[in-house]
Amino acid sequence: MTKLNWLERKTAERTGFYSSILVDAIESGAVGGWAYVRNYEWKDQDNGTNYIIASAEFVPEDPEYVKAPMQQVFKWAIDEEDVGDLIKEKRVYVDHTLIRRGLNKVLSGEVKASDWIVKACKEARKDYDAGLIDAVCANVILQAGVFEENIYGNSMQDFIDDIQAVMQEHYGSDLNYVIGEHIWWKEDEDVDGYRNATITLTVNLDSKKHHDIPEPTERFDIDIRDKGWSSLPNPHEINSVGQYCDSTMTWRESCGCSEANVLDNRHRYICIYLRKKEGS
Repeated sequence: MTKLNWLERKTAERTGFYSSILVDAIESGAVGGWAYVRNYEWKDQDNGTNYIIASAEFVPEDPEYVKAPMQQVFKWAIDEEDVGDLIKEKRVYVDHTLIRRGLNKVLSGEVKASDWIVKACKEARKDYDAGLIDAVCANVILQAGVFEENIYGNSMQDFIDDIQAVMQEHYGSDLNYVIGEHIWWKEDEDVDGYRNATITLTVNLDSKKHHDIPEPTERFDIDIRDKGWSSLPNPHEINSVGQYCDSTMTWRESCGCSEANVLDNRHRYICIYLRKKEGS
């Protein structure tokens, strides 16, 4: 096989980079909310390299918003209600060139995206490393190429934006930047089809020098925080369902466990011990 020159190898590398973004967008299921995928394929480039090339056709649910070229395709319906009917689909052909166009629009700011998405795209583009592009970024890039805007957003993107806003409010802008750079998530389908997100942060959010969340001022609250129990009487008013709001404005059950922990079925060990002791 003929050895590739520098330009041919660079072209192969970049084709593989953009193709990998397309593969990520499709195989992660990120596009499932706004398009059906047809004729998807990826394969090794026929040039002796380890890079791939990928393409697919998308049937958008809202074709009126599409800015990329579309073609009309007639096919026989296979759905139970319409089986045997001849239907018309509007399809968008997507390959590495459209993904490149979408990425450029995100990087130029023509298509608006979250700061952390733009930053990830810049880092990936710098070294043509598709491993830095996750499903959320790939979805935004694909939409930028197809619609020339981020129409549908992304539930995970919105979720992370909300998390960052809360962390910035409570912990300050410096720590928010760290979170934006060191945040991972995983999605698991539960039986109802909803997605549960698990956020892992690589910074110690309990460090006093990094946050401005108020410390408890009542001795009773300090005991609850440090020991999980207190010999002092509870100074806070307990509502009709047995909850109270402590000096840090955290809602807690009468046992001292936070409402959030109880909802997650995670009582403190000391609380479980005392409950068992009281019941014995």
